[in-house]
Amino acid sequence: GNKNSIFVEYEEIDEEENNSDIDRAKRGTAYHIVLENIDFNSNTLDKVNSEINRLVSCGILTEQDVQSIDSNEILSILNSKVFDYARKSKCYREQEFTLYTKACDVLDTDVEDKVLVQGTIDLLIVGEEVWIVDYKKSDESDLVLLERYKMQLKLYSIAVQKGIGRKVDKAMLFVIGSGKVIELQVDW
Repeated sequence: GNKNSIFVEYEEIDEEENNSDIDRAKRGTAYHIVLENIDFNSNTLDKVNSEINRLVSCGILTEQDVQSIDSNEILSILNSKVFDYARKSKCYREQEFTLYTKACDVLDTDVEDKVLVQGTIDLLIVGEEVWIVDYKKSDESDLVLLERYKMQLKLYSIAVQKGIGRKVDKAMLFVIGSGKVIELQVDW
């Protein structure tokens, strides 16, 4: 086979960037930072606010980030079923991975040359079941989000299975703002 490899970095790219897209991206980034660092046992508004203040004092969050975060929304996220399961399991936050696999496994092509895929899983939960959670800050429909991110979740699932030797039971988008969890069928 061909020894050439293609480097593919899976990244979200906005087609159109206007101020509202940029603001949404900044809010999404701020929520990601909080969820990457907050104590998942923060089960009251006081505890959430205390954690946010801790992140500011540590230099992890800026005051500008805090302006775009709704503490009640963070509390609602932490009180969801996904985070109930996370509290009972081993969690890996912002888990980076590199996957070397056939191009046809990750791109819309028949090419079987190997490609290198790198990514970061927002939350990997390993307990009785293995769950992948990807946070999204979006107002789009479930169908649009699933269509847009199904390949990303598939890549994450393949990487996890190769990395820890366990099949992913659930791969989901956690929509920040609506609190919706959109689960993808993991039948690959």
